[in-house]
Amino acid sequence: MSKFYGQIQGQATTIASRRGSANSHIKASVQSYDGSIITELYYGDDDELRIRVEHAEGSSFSGHPIYDGTVDGMVLALHSAWYSDTSEFVADLEEENDA
Repeated sequence: MSKFYGQIQGQATTIASRRGSANSHIKASVQSYDGSIITELYYGDDDELRIRVEHAEGSSFSGHPIYDGTVDGMVLALHSAWYSDTSEFVADLEEENDA
């Protein structure tokens, strides 16, 4: 059974899709000649959804790790860069979830 589903849209008229199981995970790479971002969704040993993000020079399907952790942890890390006070971010996030 598929646990993951991915889509990608580009120059072609159709949207390509792929599925991934809990065992196979799902991994995607968005590439240019100047660099690549590789993202993988998977379930950890604790059955929690996790994300691994890598960066590579040029076009590549593997690279140097940037982040490996929970999806919530990545969202918090990215948003905390925009907020000087993490509690302000958490309050905004709670407000969005209540809406």
